[in-house]
Amino acid sequence: MRPSRLLLAVVLLLGVPTIATGQRARLVIPLEQLEAQAAADSNDARAHYALALACLLKRHNDDAERALREAIAIEPEFAPAHFALAFLPYARRSKLWKEQSRGRVPAEWVPAIEESYRSSRLAFLLDPFVDLKVLLAVVPARKDLGLTKRELSIYIELVKGFEFFW
Repeated sequence: MRPSRLLLAVVLLLGVPTIATGQRARLVIPLEQLEAQAAADSNDARAHYALALACLLKRHNDDAERALREAIAIEPEFAPAHFALAFLPYARRSKLWKEQSRGRVPAEWVPAIEESYRSSRLAFLLDPFVDLKVLLAVVPARKDLGLTKRELSIYIELVKGFEFFW
């Protein structure tokens, strides 16, 4: 499976409730409090990861990347941080989903896509049951996934069947 299709498959299979309903996650803890927690315990990879997710929700992508890289520096085998890092290019450029599905990724984004693929693979190698919360922050609306009209109608029907499980 090509790297672009792998990430799309992960999103389609695991991000079903989010994409189907158009919901986005909401911050329960204020961003300032998460920043304070990460600063207070600077060796806590999970605190940096929580801060990164909040930054992604607020569209502070550079801050999210810093927090994720800090979490990985603290705990190199922390799979959720690697998985979240895989979705950063898509958070930075929402139309990248569609461009990738059509095979029209701009040349300057190819290295980011390659790193994204490596990060997602590493995350699942480290932990096959990796935390998927990042999908709530970065999954685009279904219209932005680059699906054809036929694929979209099939997708919608499949999602209807999954609503029972969520």
